[in-house]
Amino acid sequence: MTTRPFADRVTSKLGDLAERHSLSIRCEGTPGTQNGELIYFENDRLSIMASNERSEESISICCKVRPRPRAQLRHYSIGSLCAFLDGKLKPHPLRDFAQDAEDLLRLEDECMSIDTLNSEDLREWELKASRAFWKKTANKPAHPTAGNVLH
Repeated sequence: MTTRPFADRVTSKLGDLAERHSLSIRCEGTPGTQNGELIYFENDRLSIMASNERSEESISICCKVRPRPRAQLRHYSIGSLCAFLDGKLKPHPLRDFAQDAEDLLRLEDECMSIDTLNSEDLREWELKASRAFWKKTANKPAHPTAGNVLH
């Protein structure tokens, strides 16, 4: 029998959330492998994914209801979504599962709101944050020795 410590932690922390919002729970992947484990909490409107990949744990949320016909589905990390809801100018730095779960539960109503997830304000905020990140990193070499030519 395969043990699933990450899945057990996720369901113990977010199980009540799943019950309150009538979310089904399913697990994919194999613990301890490179591709890791994915735990989905889903209903017909939302999908929350907790992932443990390459020893990094995180939570993200996807709205299954399109903001308008043929528009892309909106998908956000909990760190970005909560930074927006907290009025921050940029996303929270890389975090772990415990921080994401705490913020998801703290801002549950807003995070689970289809109107919030499909809002133009959130989309524009994420676009600005992404542009700022890439502008900041554009002039940095990808590796400390990048650009050095050995003869």
